[in-house]
Amino acid sequence: MAGQESVGEVCSRHQVNQTQYYLWRERLLTEGEKIFNFGGLGRKQEYLKLENMKLKAQVRELKIKLAAKQEVLW
Repeated sequence: MAGQESVGEVCSRHQVNQTQYYLWRERLLTEGEKIFNFGGLGRKQEYLKLENMKLKAQVRELKIKLAAKQEVLW
């Protein structure tokens, strides 16, 4: 996971938000072993986890945007 390029450079090249990268990395580190278990995660559970991660990322980004707008107003 440590390479010659920064996370920002890799994300930029692949047009991936850095927040999404860190979510994927965290998921790999916490749940990666499940890939090798028989059957892995169920489709429904997998879908819900992915949807949850996406929504959390959106909430974080909206909080950042809101905070920036509030700073401008003050």
